[in-house]
Amino acid sequence: DRVKPAEISKSLADAGIFVWDGHNYAIGIVDQLAIAKNEGVLRIGLAHYNTEAEVATAVTAVAASVAS
Repeated sequence: DRVKPAEISKSLADAGIFVWDGHNYAIGIVDQLAIAKNEGVLRIGLAHYNTEAEVATAVTAVAASVAS
């Protein structure tokens, strides 16, 4: 069963990891992937200043949120 991006986003926010959910203005790709516009995708804004530990924490939190 698929976990909705908004549910993952809330779970991550509860863990102090802030992300976005929705179509993120990428409506064309959301359409091509046949994803409902009102659900969209999860966006994690990683950049060059994020540490390896922060990336690992985010990956672990995403895995935990979809496993529960």
